[in-house]
Amino acid sequence: MIFHITIFACGAQATRPVRPATGLIQVEGKAEAATLSQIMNTANVAEWSAKMNNTFRSQSPNKSLEQVLAPFKSEQGYTFEALKKATETRDVWGALIGVPDLVELQSLDQDGDKLVSKGELMKFQGLQHRFCRNLGEVKYECKKRCTKGHDKFDGDYAYFAGTTTKTYLFKKDSYEFLNKIDRTGAGAISTAQRRAIGMGLYEVIKAGNVDGAVCELGVFHGQTSTFLWSLLTELDATDKHPLHLFDSFEGLPDCDKKMDGGMCGPGQMSVPEDKVKQSFLNRNFPVPPMHKGFFSDISDSEFPEKIAFAFIDADLYPSMLSGLQKVWPRLSKGAVVFLHDYAWEGYPGTELAAHNFLADKVERVQLPGGHDGVACNLGYLRKQ
Repeated sequence: MIFHITIFACGAQATRPVRPATGLIQVEGKAEAATLSQIMNTANVAEWSAKMNNTFRSQSPNKSLEQVLAPFKSEQGYTFEALKKATETRDVWGALIGVPDLVELQSLDQDGDKLVSKGELMKFQGLQHRFCRNLGEVKYECKKRCTKGHDKFDGDYAYFAGTTTKTYLFKKDSYEFLNKIDRTGAGAISTAQRRAIGMGLYEVIKAGNVDGAVCELGVFHGQTSTFLWSLLTELDATDKHPLHLFDSFEGLPDCDKKMDGGMCGPGQMSVPEDKVKQSFLNRNFPVPPMHKGFFSDISDSEFPEKIAFAFIDADLYPSMLSGLQKVWPRLSKGAVVFLHDYAWEGYPGTELAAHNFLADKVERVQLPGGHDGVACNLGYLRKQ
């Protein structure tokens, strides 16, 4: 039996480019190539998500589940073994294909024969009772961890309701910097995230007078890097707070599948160092120091002695953890760290890494925003 399996991603908040790539999905010991460019012709994940939303918009959760589980169906229905295989299968991005967990699938077996028939599958009502574990589950009407919060500070982080997680409210004078922030492009981050990062940088430099460099860990095409440089120029702070960039320039490392339930796979998001440099040269900006390697492999001597501000866009558990381990001892008092993709369904390992790293520390991740809500999928840390 040979099957095509593709990811059904919904609701991505960032414009991560989708590169044409070929991957293999193993089903019952056999495999077939699935080429992303054959599935859709699109420039980024946001457009891809919209296409997938349209695919499932008119379908009920049970019909969506039937479509995704089709490769695992036998003549009698869906055996428990086949359902287990479905929950472990990953697409060409390395992401789980987006099915309910095994217990939820097995609970559809009403007659106890360890087989889910089509009739039993059709009784599936969706996942309205819990939060989404990954993007693929959105089509089953699970609860999004954060709604709105992409264009402005109006995100509702229902995922953290009832916890001790707090919202960080930017100081009033930092809003005066918004006009300069809004006229500067920033790449694969949302408008609300761009504003939060810019206002956070303003507070560190103007209000906080914190010593140290500005570091970006995970630069991709370098558009957020040039955004940071533009703001440092506006603040006349490029000398006192030099920008440093850290990246493998060879894409993501492999990931721990138990920690990273979302999109992952070695080599994903690869952008050569020369292209990042060109992003600066195209704007007539000087190229800042660029430090190549996975964060854990970069020598401590390459990191600035003092860091005032850091933006970590690490995607995966091991990268986020090692990024925090590298910058934390060098953070000045009052320094700020932003964590991209924090508590986003696409990269759940980022939240887990931050939680584990901070377990023995007094600092806690806050959600940056205002009185009307937060910037979704962004974490804020201030060094005590």
